[in-house]
Amino acid sequence: MRNTLKPYLFRQPEAGSILAITVWALTVLSILALAAAKMASTQIKFSSFYVRMNSSLPLAEAAVGNSFSERKADETKDYDSQKELMEERKLDFEGGLGYSYFYGDEGSRINLNTASAAVLGRLPGLNEELAEAIVQSARRPFKVRQEILLIEGITPDKLEEFGDLITVYGNGKININSASEEILSALGLGSNLIAAIVRYRNDSPGEDGQMDTDDDGAFITTGSILPELRKTTLLSVEEEEQLLSVMGILTVKSDYPTVNISTRVNFKPGNNYAAVIYPEEGKILSWQEK
Repeated sequence: MRNTLKPYLFRQPEAGSILAITVWALTVLSILALAAAKMASTQIKFSSFYVRMNSSLPLAEAAVGNSFSERKADETKDYDSQKELMEERKLDFEGGLGYSYFYGDEGSRINLNTASAAVLGRLPGLNEELAEAIVQSARRPFKVRQEILLIEGITPDKLEEFGDLITVYGNGKININSASEEILSALGLGSNLIAAIVRYRNDSPGEDGQMDTDDDGAFITTGSILPELRKTTLLSVEEEEQLLSVMGILTVKSDYPTVNISTRVNFKPGNNYAAVIYPEEGKILSWQEK
């Protein structure tokens, strides 16, 4: 009997179809591989960030603790020179961990809570009207310097001009050993007198007469400021009167230092921090990651 059923015909896929399927499969695999790689990279970055965060903060806290001990041991000395404050203190531990720090000085800035309108008005970006608004503000005493942005006329751009020159910490005393020329000018001192102060801080061997010692460029007491300047500069009567008029708000010691901290984790830079401290009472007044 003759088989009337037609044989089943198998068609061989065309080469173009196979190529398209192959390309599609490779594309999908590539996308999956990239996604996996990105996920792994994200996990590595997160892990690195977590390790850095987890290690940096305790290191910074240790640095602040060390600074308290240092200031406690140093409290018998009644002055701080700019050179001493800016000197880097460094400590390394096993495993690539460590920290370093140096001091800033809140006493080298104009205190928003105690300064007169005349002094504030001499700061860049401010004028007599804005300075008076700060002094008369119901928000005074300010808790943070950014609070003055709530005063009409004080914009972020203006604050940027004088923000590094002001503080809300301390008793309003200005450390003549660390104050910048802009700060000394805001106090009402003339350019020749300011130049004499800066020259003394840069060149004087200090009370002991020897260079490369702790008292280099430092006024040891407020009472020594004028006599020391007279040794190196011929001051006019007006300049001496200028200095005497602000003597009551001058100091020679940093009572409210800022500890500027850099950390190292796994031999690489970690996070940086700044802490304003009040060593006399063992208090941290401000803490921020930079």
